[in-house]
Amino acid sequence: MTERRDIRQLHEELEQLFDDMWLPRFGRPRRAFRPHLDVFRTTDPDQLIVVVDLAGVDPDGLHVVVVDSTLVVAGHRPRPTPDCPRSYYHLEIEHGPFERRIALPDDVDVERATAAYERGLLTIVVPIAARAPASVRASIRVTRR
Repeated sequence: MTERRDIRQLHEELEQLFDDMWLPRFGRPRRAFRPHLDVFRTTDPDQLIVVVDLAGVDPDGLHVVVVDSTLVVAGHRPRPTPDCPRSYYHLEIEHGPFERRIALPDDVDVERATAAYERGLLTIVVPIAARAPASVRASIRVTRR
């Protein structure tokens, strides 16, 4: 990862931490939905796996691409439309557009990456290349399981 991406990612994580710790949910403008994710590497087979929690998101509206060694997952989680008038007591579920960026290591083979959406979880599998490939832009098709 480059130093610039590391700093940007750290800045985003610190901003989210401060928002969650000190600002009450109703005391600030609501931010867009920011899905949680797990990123881990396996050794047998050698691959990088990204799991994104996207409950309520239509997989047909997801955009998954790799640009300049960064995995970008973007889409929109709509707010459910009520069948009757509502009076909310507490709101925590975020809705709206989202975009998550994950810096990828240099040795991944993004051209062989796959993505599958099952029960609200998007799982992206990026194989590790035998040698570091040249910089590439690739779209990753999302399939339903």
